[in-house]
Amino acid sequence: MITELAIPQDLFALTMRLDAPLFQRPYVWNEEDQWAPLWEDIRALAEAWLDPHSPGAHPGLRPVEPHFLGAVVLQDRQTSYQEMRAATIIDGQQRLTTLQLLLHALAGVLDACGLDSLAASAARLTRNDDATAARPEDAFKVWPTNRDREAYTAVMRAESPRDIPTDIRNTCFAQADAYFRRVIDGWLTGTGEINPQDSDALENRAAVLLGVVTRGLRLVVIRLGAEDDAQTIFETLNARGTPLTAMDLVKNFLFQNLDPHAPATQDVYDHYWKRFETPFWEQTISAGRVKQARAVAFLGWWLAARTRAVTPARAAFSTFKRFALASGDDMGILADLSAAAKRYETLDVASHTQHGELEPIAMFNYRADVLGLDVLKPLIVWLQDPNGGGAPTVPGAQRRRLIAAVESWVVRRALVKETSTGLNRFVVEQLLREASAEPERMGERVEWLLASQTASVSYWPDDEEVRAALATERIYRTLAQARVRMVLEAIEDRRRGYPDGRRRAEAPIVRGSCTIEHLMPQQWRLHWDGGADEAAAERDHLIHTLGNLTLTTQGLNSSLSNGSWEAKRTALDATTGLLTTRDLLRDNPGAWTDDDIRERTAALTEEIIAIWPAPDGHVHRAPRRKLGINNATMKVLLDAGLLTVGDEVVGVGNDGRAIRAVMDTAGRMVLDSETYAYPSASAYRVRGTSTNGWTFWRLGSLDGPTLDDLRARLLSSEA
Repeated sequence: MITELAIPQDLFALTMRLDAPLFQRPYVWNEEDQWAPLWEDIRALAEAWLDPHSPGAHPGLRPVEPHFLGAVVLQDRQTSYQEMRAATIIDGQQRLTTLQLLLHALAGVLDACGLDSLAASAARLTRNDDATAARPEDAFKVWPTNRDREAYTAVMRAESPRDIPTDIRNTCFAQADAYFRRVIDGWLTGTGEINPQDSDALENRAAVLLGVVTRGLRLVVIRLGAEDDAQTIFETLNARGTPLTAMDLVKNFLFQNLDPHAPATQDVYDHYWKRFETPFWEQTISAGRVKQARAVAFLGWWLAARTRAVTPARAAFSTFKRFALASGDDMGILADLSAAAKRYETLDVASHTQHGELEPIAMFNYRADVLGLDVLKPLIVWLQDPNGGGAPTVPGAQRRRLIAAVESWVVRRALVKETSTGLNRFVVEQLLREASAEPERMGERVEWLLASQTASVSYWPDDEEVRAALATERIYRTLAQARVRMVLEAIEDRRRGYPDGRRRAEAPIVRGSCTIEHLMPQQWRLHWDGGADEAAAERDHLIHTLGNLTLTTQGLNSSLSNGSWEAKRTALDATTGLLTTRDLLRDNPGAWTDDDIRERTAALTEEIIAIWPAPDGHVHRAPRRKLGINNATMKVLLDAGLLTVGDEVVGVGNDGRAIRAVMDTAGRMVLDSETYAYPSASAYRVRGTSTNGWTFWRLGSLDGPTLDDLRARLLSSEA
């Protein structure tokens, strides 16, 4: 290994080609993160050379520090006497490609300014002599990875941006060319520093810029011999500002020992890897709290499915490497990863089609996405090939039983508002291991495992807990609307006869498109009779519960949405064909009351229990948690009798006036028609700054006990 400092002029003056092998990622640099900072460095360096106040009289003697661009790693490759000398770019292809685009743009601007000699000097560093170019790619100093070649070639051959084909103009290469041409031209002719008619001044300014680009930039060039470990070096180096992803490293690891120029390697790439460089896999998604490319997230899911162990995102590549080395079959691992990705892509696309009936696993995937439960993805990946390629088929009834059990488990936990924290480890290390231990009985084993759980992180809520939670839960406010819609979609499908086969409609509901409508409007005071303050506070809570919500295929305008029941019923009757909505319109022709909401909540809850059933006789409620300062909520105080529904709590506003709020049936504070689950949130509303609501609010009067006093009584009684 030889390490040396080099300038672009020395690096590109040789008649040779620097190849980015197909296993490297495509060109990804952009204006904000890389091109603009690079140009600012170049501009500052050029202006320092032009500054007449700099020490010394001759520009060539001015002590201006060169700009360091970073490192590139090259590995010389043996070529025949008939071939051009070539080296493989192990790392640094992003900056080398950018330098070529910069030089090409500079040559174009200089040529347009009539500075032919300077333009030719820049152009010589981007092209090899045609007399020595045996193949088309030999004409270029840098030859990109296969995915980028068409766009790169089109841009580098274009004499002006007008010559770039229309379908190439949105690529990174065309955008980089346009950016560099714009800033170079602006600096040379549009800054007011020189008279455009002063050709000598223009040429001097251009010569300084050319000198900075070709000789004022520095690179550390690491040249590897055939015996050097290119993979280790590649894994430890990152491009400027764009770190290598786990999939970049996996790609390099799997392809490193293949001849990057052999047709067979191209076949392997096309067959197994090319799919990962498509928009579906490159799309950024939210996986838990992390945003990453879908391909990177999938790598973690696939690893968890294969190893039965949770893989942290930061350790995905090292885990993959250990797994691949242990298998001793890199190509077998690549084939498995690619096949799993193909199956998952097909499933995911199907899951997110809005129309038509879905297979159970596709519906499971759709609902997992709506619930934001990426922790289930390893299970989904495994379910698509539980025994590995060529193994006996798993009984369909067992697969459906597993999906039904897990879906009921997660939906019920979401409805009773149990946290998903810690589920990833349970799903992978217990549920998946239980299912994979005996795939032909996977449904039975998983159902038994879930039914036996007693810990809060993993228990399966029973029917009574679901009934109790939904009876009073303001799910419109406490659940994401997509999740509420998914539950109502499931009820609608059940009434239509999907998926039980007793069809009452031609097709299932169109997924993800309906709007959620309050039957009794949120602004009910405009047209609906109310009651005493306590009854009104109860109604403010009740309107957001399950029984007052329905789906509409066409959103109502605000006047109808907030109108009387007669007006609203007429509008809904004219705009929807949904059975859940039409059934209630039929059964409630004259009025819609608080009791109707409660009754419908109970009825819909029974449908939810039927859609997502627990095993017969299953009884498991929320485990009793030891009370502490972090989980003793106002609802807990209400349940303990230390607060009652309708109690007033009082605080002091910034102007010294007493501010009053009322406790509702769910243990929440109603303040100016807004509801708050946490005392500090309502205190912030009053004070406009972070305030400890437990000490701010007092019961009954400004002389009464604080909520913190009540909490202390409760905790002392629990001790």
